[in-house]
Amino acid sequence: GKKGMEVPGHGKFEHSLYQHLICRKLEKDGLKAKIEGRISGSKSIDVLARSKDGKYFAYEVTLHFENLLSNVRRDLESGASKVFIVTRDRAGMEKAQKMVNANPEYSDSVGFMTIDEFFS
Repeated sequence: GKKGMEVPGHGKFEHSLYQHLICRKLEKDGLKAKIEGRISGSKSIDVLARSKDGKYFAYEVTLHFENLLSNVRRDLESGASKVFIVTRDRAGMEKAQKMVNANPEYSDSVGFMTIDEFFS
């Protein structure tokens, strides 16, 4: 893309679009939310939300799966209370669930939803 034409956020258009939709909805729900947010200098998180009581929630838009587990691990290590994996469709969500459930230490800290479910 040409400079100045990029939508803020990483990756392809669909990924950026989901980041923006998630961020707006979280803000509407009264959370502070930031695209490519960071908790104390950690890796950037697709959408980072902060609740009124100061808890951090990481939303990872997951259209590709190769970095899924390392994203979850790094988000939790950096201080997120919970990581939400947001996928395009149910097939993606089930694939993400299988991967995460193979690592039981994450099971209490990870939620899954499709982009449609996020809005329902």
